[in-house]
Amino acid sequence: MQALLQTDGPETYGTLRGKCHQHHPHDRLLRTGIALNTGGGIRHSRHFSLYFAGERSAIHNQFFNMEHRILLVDTAYPINTRNIRIVDSLREVFGNDNVKVATWNRNRTPVKADDAQDYILDLPSVMGNRVDKLKKLGHFRRFLKETLREYAPTVVIASHWDSLLLCAGLRRGAQTLIYENLDMPTGRPLLYKTLRLLERRALRQCAAITFASRFYKPYYEFFKGRQIILENKIPKGFEPAIEHKAIDDPKLTIGFAGGLRYAEIFRQLFEAVKGMDNVEVVLFGGGCEANANAVKDYARGLQNVRFMGPYVYSYIPEIYKQIDLVWAVYPAKDINVRNAISNKFHESLFFQVPGFFAEGTHLGELVRQHGIGYTVDGYSTEDIRNCILGILRDKRGEIEEKRRNIAAETADEDPTWSSAVRPLIEYIAQISSGK
Repeated sequence: MQALLQTDGPETYGTLRGKCHQHHPHDRLLRTGIALNTGGGIRHSRHFSLYFAGERSAIHNQFFNMEHRILLVDTAYPINTRNIRIVDSLREVFGNDNVKVATWNRNRTPVKADDAQDYILDLPSVMGNRVDKLKKLGHFRRFLKETLREYAPTVVIASHWDSLLLCAGLRRGAQTLIYENLDMPTGRPLLYKTLRLLERRALRQCAAITFASRFYKPYYEFFKGRQIILENKIPKGFEPAIEHKAIDDPKLTIGFAGGLRYAEIFRQLFEAVKGMDNVEVVLFGGGCEANANAVKDYARGLQNVRFMGPYVYSYIPEIYKQIDLVWAVYPAKDINVRNAISNKFHESLFFQVPGFFAEGTHLGELVRQHGIGYTVDGYSTEDIRNCILGILRDKRGEIEEKRRNIAAETADEDPTWSSAVRPLIEYIAQISSGK
């Protein structure tokens, strides 16, 4: 198995772009007294050449010279890969200077040169500690208020419900607010109801919502504005026709690529394959150290479970060439997981590598109905083991059938991110033109 490790420093899946630097020469202080990175140029991420290649797109040609100022707000730096894709797509059409990010560097992560023109609050907060984040949220609100005053965006995209609550309270005049709904509020019943109520009130200030999953939309039927489904399809530039792992290889390889978390679910998988010499599990990625270490602890002593380390997203095709099946099982008790559509689902379809998905989720039901993968109870070692044993009884027949079903399901569908993001770009262009 080939390891696909990072090329330089912490540049890994779901994290940063470009080369590290400590401080940009244009760093300065706003009147709030909080460090702000602004000015300088920007280069597009080399991992995501996403958009409207060559043609520059009809949308770009029609609207590039219009006055656009778009600000994406995210309460965590580095921003996630989904937001990187959104920002880069918008910059491709509307220009670098007309699309900026306001975010909060809570972990003192070195700021990338690519991000030097963005608005970044440098204020430590214990990652994963909601109480500490809440205590310091007022600082980010003041920082955001000053950023909105200085940059004066015509369009604000609030990523996640916490950004929505802040941006709705700070919205002024004719500014268009878009809610980037990458996941829904969650928590214990009282907290969940409270957050949904606050979210609903904040949505009164919104003109549109983008949904990271088609299954989120029914929860927002009350919303009368524009609704856009924007799932995490594959960045443009990847080729779907990969050379699959030899189906006659007697060893079944189950692969995972992403952030290592949800240790209890991985424990069930590791227990299921324990002692199975003809099955191996390979995991690419890192993430929060505490979460990653918890996952690794459960694999201690298992010879057929290997951790390959962090990777850059451009190597995703190489990962899928090395595996028979992708592991995409998350805790189905969580409302977001029950309704989410993971990156790995779209990768599975694109590269025609079947996957394991969580039983009791909308995505799992879709996979089961169309025969394009396997559904398992992520909390049951026995269920996972029985599913794997069933595949091993006729590995060739099982995998070839799933690949045929995937090919049939995706034959008439554009699987790329550029097609998915186009409605958002057209909507922003339309409202900016006054139509």
